[in-house]
Amino acid sequence: MEGYQTEHYLIINDTKGEHKVPLSAAYYSLGRSPDCDIVLHSSLVSRQHATLLYLPVKPPLLKLFRIVDGNMEGLRSTNGIQINGKAYTSYVLVHGDEIVFSSNTKAYYCIEPEPPYKKGDYTEIIATLTDLAKSYNSQNRFSEAEEFLLQVIDIKRQANIEVTLDVAESLIDLAAIYYSQQRFNESETIFLEAIEIKRKQLGNDHLDVATSLIDLAAIYNSQNRFMDAEVVFLEALKIKQKSLGADHPDIAASLVDLAAIYYAQNRYPDIIKSYKQALKIYKQRFGDNHANTIEVRKKLANIQNKNYPKWLSLNTVIAASLLILSGAILYSIFAQNQSNLLCVKTIDGKEQTFRGAECQNLTK
Repeated sequence: MEGYQTEHYLIINDTKGEHKVPLSAAYYSLGRSPDCDIVLHSSLVSRQHATLLYLPVKPPLLKLFRIVDGNMEGLRSTNGIQINGKAYTSYVLVHGDEIVFSSNTKAYYCIEPEPPYKKGDYTEIIATLTDLAKSYNSQNRFSEAEEFLLQVIDIKRQANIEVTLDVAESLIDLAAIYYSQQRFNESETIFLEAIEIKRKQLGNDHLDVATSLIDLAAIYNSQNRFMDAEVVFLEALKIKQKSLGADHPDIAASLVDLAAIYYAQNRYPDIIKSYKQALKIYKQRFGDNHANTIEVRKKLANIQNKNYPKWLSLNTVIAASLLILSGAILYSIFAQNQSNLLCVKTIDGKEQTFRGAECQNLTK
């Protein structure tokens, strides 16, 4: 798909009137200092009040501009910046945005010709911001990824699609970012909101609801809230059994995950029961020599013989992305890159985190 050939501008209104500034460089400083790239003629703005950054993006938009309060060293302006009446420290500009620097200085961001979202089609800007969030998340630049997703959610809500599944998916992506930073309480709150939207839109027994419940169980597991994890996981399992049938291979995978939750509570009879149920399903569907059958048989033997595998060590809180095998995993929904896996290990009562290869080695 070809990109749009567009020109980007800031239309500045300050004490010297209105002037239109074309945007073609990668970086602009804005403020009252004569050394700034874009001078704001007002004593009420800071010497360097804001920074404008070029963002190359995929077609069809090709480029965007992100405004940051203050300079890139983290020094904020005195007044801050407001975009469309709301204070931000950073924001990806959209055609038509009003930027207020002070009571007598503001600017409008415009693109010529007007982009499709000006006419109510937000598909491309939403997709572009979501892609940016995924890219920054994969680089562990979580604050920027969070910023982009929050803006996506704002755009969707302003477009009167507040309680749709589309908003729920963006909320889940945001919850995944919070989870990756061990911000579990925030992740839980956002996830519960997304699940409620899905329940209203799809019904309580939909498989997509079950998938989100499994992800929520992973969040609880990461907080050592094993009873909560079990309750939520069992609800998801019940939905999946109703939709897929009790002997579906995905049910077997869920039973293996359930065994891991039981292990955290030292409930060995329940672990053995879950493994036996999973093994029965795999044998019936795939036979004795299938990789899944062999793996579960090995896990069952290890538990029965008290020869616990390393991934069931008492020192390890199993990561959501490694524990939850049977659904669209919370962490890998948003971070498909295996190098971005996160494990949490408790040593002498203190949590330590491991990523990528270290995390994978920890679970072998």
